[in-house]
Amino acid sequence: MDCIVLAGNRENYRPVAGEDNKAFLQVAGRSILDIILDELAGVDRVTRVLVVGPKQRLEDAVSETRVADYPKPLLFYQQGRNLVENILGTVAASCLDEAADRLVMVIPSDIPLITREELDQFIDRCDMDRYDYVGGVTAAEVLARFAPDTERPGVSMATFRVNSGNYRVSNLHMVRPAAVRRADYIRQTYAVRYQKRWANMAKMWLVLLGLLFRAPTAPFYYLIAQGARHCELWGYRRIAAYLSGFVTLTRAERYISSILGTRFKVVVTDYGGAAVDVDNEADYHAISRRFDEWRSMQRQSSLS
Repeated sequence: MDCIVLAGNRENYRPVAGEDNKAFLQVAGRSILDIILDELAGVDRVTRVLVVGPKQRLEDAVSETRVADYPKPLLFYQQGRNLVENILGTVAASCLDEAADRLVMVIPSDIPLITREELDQFIDRCDMDRYDYVGGVTAAEVLARFAPDTERPGVSMATFRVNSGNYRVSNLHMVRPAAVRRADYIRQTYAVRYQKRWANMAKMWLVLLGLLFRAPTAPFYYLIAQGARHCELWGYRRIAAYLSGFVTLTRAERYISSILGTRFKVVVTDYGGAAVDVDNEADYHAISRRFDEWRSMQRQSSLS
């Protein structure tokens, strides 16, 4: 199985700490891309790693010796205009055959806390006989381990509430690209992924309104889910609990399947690293300061 690492920096990209490509940010003396490559090297079921972004800069940053010594083929591809082009273009350019059921795992290049254990767990839990696209989420209780405390910085992450708990999208994707008939909607929703912003919530609402003929109740379902999240943030826990009773992962999966024209499923992973992305400078500095501590915590979790 191939793994595509998205290291592009176009369309709605947000620079962090003066760096216009987060793959090259330094954490614990190494680039985030280098950290991710080390973890992927230990995932046996990933047989090739395909990195897409500014090709020349990527090749300059990753030495020929690193490529030659890597335990599996490590290939670089020039980025397209947006997320979907980067995925589909890389799939097409790297295709060894024309098999319609070809699977790829897709991850971003701004998750320095990803571990091989979490990647293996995600792969284990993906039932690709029944589904064509599986997206990862992580429970809020797991993410709480990365929160700031009275003495040290941390990362506070927005979650969405459903009847079974609070979750955050974890940046892990397993997909059969040929089976996703309306992939452009992935690009549209990715562009407004920062749901702490009211403007992005409004844009998401408009996207869903445009899909009334495919998922007539999706816009209203989205409002209920956002209402539950904000009531909890504002301290109205009883109202939040009531509203979230109408929001289930199963129903969300049905909406996403209908919108994308594929068989979609959510998978929960238990380590948290895939969800802790470098969204802003404060998060970057917190991750840099506590990287070794958090990495040790994750390794201990894999032993328990």
